[in-house]
Formats: sequence, structure tokens, C-alpha cells
Amino acid sequence: MKLAKIEIVEGDNLGVYVHNGKSAVITCLKGGTKELAKDVAMHTAAMKPKFIKREDIAEVDKEAMRGVFAEEVAKSDKPEAIKQKILASKIDTFFKEQILLEQPFVKNPELTVGALVQKEGATVLRMIPYSLV
Repeated sequence: MKLAKIEIVEGDNLGVYVHNGKSAVITCLKGGTKELAKDVAMHTAAMKPKFIKREDIAEVDKEAMRGVFAEEVAKSDKPEAIKQKILASKIDTFFKEQILLEQPFVKNPELTVGALVQKEGATVLRMIPYSLV
């Protein structure tokens, strides 16, 4: 076995979830509880978000996705105003799927992860995925 990285992980509450012995996630919360941190880690392992919040997405990545979806929408024979609405919807949907705090929580899909941590008085500081290759 070869270690790829070693990190110091800090936070008020740390949650660790290991899935099938091959992948793991550590979440670091400010506030909340250890149980909440573990639930967020489990959710992260299952849903594999790339970002914690929308502001974490680099502008270059946002522009790249806009370009991809704009090309797709441009092929449509819809009026321009409708195309713009479709484009905005596609971009919003794509990023909601990639952002931890905007995803429906796996244990209660009526609640987003963001609403859950806010309800518990917590903030997600980091999510660190690990996997064996």
C-alpha cells in the first residue's frame, strides 16, 4: 500500500464513513454533532458532490458548463427567450447535482443537506473523499 497524501483534519465535529472498505469520506463541521458529521460523510460517499457550496465553483468551470449547455440549447428551434430559460434551468440543475448543500439528503430527501446542517446549527467546513484504487 502506498499513501497518496497525509492531512491534518480539524473541526468541532469530524465524521467518518467507510463504504465497502474501498472508499471513505471525512467531513469537518463547525458546530453540530458527531452523528450529523457522520451522516453528512455517508451522504457524501453516496452522492459524490464535487463542491460544498456554489461559491466554491471556479468561474472557469461555470463558463465551461455554460458553453456546453449553450451549444446544446442553440440546436433547438425554440424562440430565443425560451432557449435562455432552458439554458438557465440546465445550468442550475447540473450544479445542484454537484453541490453538497443543495443535494436532497439521502436519509430524508424532503430536506437538503444545507437545510439539515443549518437546522442543527452547523457549517460544513470540508469534505475529504478517499478511495483505494
